[in-house]
Amino acid sequence: MRIFLLQHGLKDRHTHFYGETLGWIDALNRRQRDFKIYVHAEAEPDIVQECGATPLFSFAPGARTIADPVTDQIDSFLRYSRLFARDCAVLSDAVNATDILIVAFATERELFGAAQWLATIPEARRPHLVFHFVTPDFRWAVNEDRSAIKGDVGYYRFAANQLSEVSDRFHLFAGTDRLCRALQGAFDRPVSLAPLPMAYPASVDLPAHPDDPAWEPTPVGFVGEYRQEKGGAVLPDVIARFRAARPDRRFFLQVQNATQAAAVSERIGHLDGLDIHTGQLSHRAYVSRLETLEILLLPYMPGRYALRSSGIFAEAVAHGLVTVVPDKTWMADQLAAGRGAGVTFKDHTAESIAAALVAANDTRAVLQAEAATRRDAWRAAECVDAFFDRIIERVETA
Repeated sequence: MRIFLLQHGLKDRHTHFYGETLGWIDALNRRQRDFKIYVHAEAEPDIVQECGATPLFSFAPGARTIADPVTDQIDSFLRYSRLFARDCAVLSDAVNATDILIVAFATERELFGAAQWLATIPEARRPHLVFHFVTPDFRWAVNEDRSAIKGDVGYYRFAANQLSEVSDRFHLFAGTDRLCRALQGAFDRPVSLAPLPMAYPASVDLPAHPDDPAWEPTPVGFVGEYRQEKGGAVLPDVIARFRAARPDRRFFLQVQNATQAAAVSERIGHLDGLDIHTGQLSHRAYVSRLETLEILLLPYMPGRYALRSSGIFAEAVAHGLVTVVPDKTWMADQLAAGRGAGVTFKDHTAESIAAALVAANDTRAVLQAEAATRRDAWRAAECVDAFFDRIIERVETA
């Protein structure tokens, strides 16, 4: 049994695809599994080398073609499913019926693309396919208590139906229970809950890079991709309010480029106690930064995280950090269930988020003690090993 990990979103270190891929490599090596990894065709060369990956895929999850807004949905669905089928054709002569192909970030496009690709392979050699859904279709509306969705599920149903015509050996997974229920309705077939495919190495166990920074002690921070859905529009004002309320507490902010750094400075001016890091971090530097924080701010837009998980939240819980997260999200659900410790904010405004951050800061001793007692259970339950065990269980009972 060989494992083919199709990580077509992996291009650089800014996204969760990078850390997740390293987690898969570690888990599969420890289990002495024969595996291959395929990433985006434009993946950075040092990442390709580090992961022992093959650059292959011509698009990343979420890619869109908007030549005509009226036809965007069907155009993107057909275009990218064809590209996925075409890219997978490279594997046609290599795969066999005992192999497992894992699509690490799946949408309806990959399902339909896989259906087209499998049709070109002799039935006796068609492998198991695992599709891991991380996000819902953001065109769907989610009701107030997040118990139901409203929107067009026809593309999802069509893709699954087409795939079922060429294979009965595909397995659908999603990262949260609410997303599972939404997708089960869309597909009209079972979707299993997947443990988060995460890994939580200590920084000392990771290779050092010459450009790794020496971190200044900074107790509060934001790490990862600085973009709108993650609160980029309100984050500068949140920082300014927090620094004004608690001037003795430094704040760390990671941005992706100099343009973003300049925009933050233009918005709130120069703030003493604000440490801005511009650009990507090595895995060691990123984990080291998490290890030196006490509180992690996740000022995410609630609507974008109503059904989906968060890899950075998972890492924060695994490192025993106090978190500040939006209400009515999967992250808030975890805190309410005693998985991690932190404070939620109700409104996606600078005032509401800053108030929650101040509250977390002022009660951090209690919250840190709670977080410390919960980290080990999280690490055991939400990891690549747990997900891989679930995959093997599904494959062996299919």
